[in-house]
Amino acid sequence: MLKLETAARYARASAQIPGFFYPADFMLFDFILGHQLDGGVAGDMLEIGVYLGKSAILMGCGLRPDERLIACDLFEKVMSQEDIPIQDREPYDGLDVAAFRRNWEQFHSRRQLDIRICDSAQLTDLPPLRFVHIDGGHSYQRARGDIKLVAKHAGQRGVISLDDYRITEKPGVATAIAEAVAAGELFPFCASDMKLYAATNNDDQAHWAAVLKTMPGAGVSTFPDYDVVTVAMQVSQPVVFANLLFCMSGRRGDV
Repeated sequence: MLKLETAARYARASAQIPGFFYPADFMLFDFILGHQLDGGVAGDMLEIGVYLGKSAILMGCGLRPDERLIACDLFEKVMSQEDIPIQDREPYDGLDVAAFRRNWEQFHSRRQLDIRICDSAQLTDLPPLRFVHIDGGHSYQRARGDIKLVAKHAGQRGVISLDDYRITEKPGVATAIAEAVAAGELFPFCASDMKLYAATNNDDQAHWAAVLKTMPGAGVSTFPDYDVVTVAMQVSQPVVFANLLFCMSGRRGDV
């Protein structure tokens, strides 16, 4: 069962929004954001790398009326970014911010959306953030810069979700994350097949690792440095998905 009140409606319609957002991460976003609402965790949200809004719309389901989602993407400007390999730019040729806005407005108010059409390195005046999704440039330099940026602005009980943390074609992302963990900027507490979830301090790491073990239907197997949490999940299809989440025990900040 989904925690966010409007997430079920979006789950039924999410297939119409192009993009990649798998059931395990849908459930994790929903559960974490719902728990933040229940626990009084306040703050805005940020997504770096929006595409057409598949994950941003779910994040919007967790906004309070006085909160906003900052959506940062190059959109149509991506084709002029010569530091991004052409093969990485081509899938986004013709990407239109208006299409993202139309998708968003099917589910949410425009007042809660702050679109920044720029390189993430140009983001300024960021407020305290309670949830961040990084899915922007996959080079080492861009990923490292994004992590440094958001780690400075994460609020209390803030969560950072990092996409493609183990993709072999883009080793720069994994390198950037490993450096951030070693530097004490990230404290991972969970990983799905596609995304790593981290806090920015030991206390929040332990908090979220414990919270995830309370997901309905979770089964926990404990190991010295981590726990394997098996969760049966159902988002929009009638099929129940099974997935493994590797939750850090919260005893230390390394991996």
